[in-house]
Amino acid sequence: MYQQIRYGKTKWGFIQIGKIVLSSFSYVFVIILLSFLALAKNLHYEKGWGKVLYTLALTDAGEIYEEEFPISYQLINDNKVPLCVLGKVILIISLIVMTIGLLMYLISICFSRLVAIIITIMFSIFPIMIEEADIQIQRLLVEVIPTEWIKIYKIGNTYNTVQSPDWNTIIVRLIILNVLLSIFIIYRIHKMEFNWYGEE
Repeated sequence: MYQQIRYGKTKWGFIQIGKIVLSSFSYVFVIILLSFLALAKNLHYEKGWGKVLYTLALTDAGEIYEEEFPISYQLINDNKVPLCVLGKVILIISLIVMTIGLLMYLISICFSRLVAIIITIMFSIFPIMIEEADIQIQRLLVEVIPTEWIKIYKIGNTYNTVQSPDWNTIIVRLIILNVLLSIFIIYRIHKMEFNWYGEE
């Protein structure tokens, strides 16, 4: 309440959006850092890393050795430098987390926190629903559901005749979506009346 009075509605709204953006990147960075730490004793640097990934991407070796993580040939072929791939993965996943955070915040200030949680749970279920849906519905949903884009190995590839958007398209869509959500949040905060007594 005191921050809102001190900064004004618009600036306070931008601060809330900034917290969501910072939290999104921090969350993804911590997950990747913990993954590195968990695998640190088995990691080593060598130039032949791509040969194994190419083999897994182009053959059925992954199924034979029960490798559970699909490897995208296009991902490797389009990005020769591993750090570029890591950078794109961090950016896309952070933007997806940011989208969900901003969407939850917008819904919570328009309706309630309960509605925000329910809609977010629906977004987490959408990827499962897409797998079971008709091909035509899959082609539509894979273009518009951000949580489907978190499957990095599918980006830019065709699975079961369903073409996933490419890296650049996904990044542009997520940026536009986050900007629109931010605009709606600022507009809603500017128009809404706060319950000062309930806050106390």
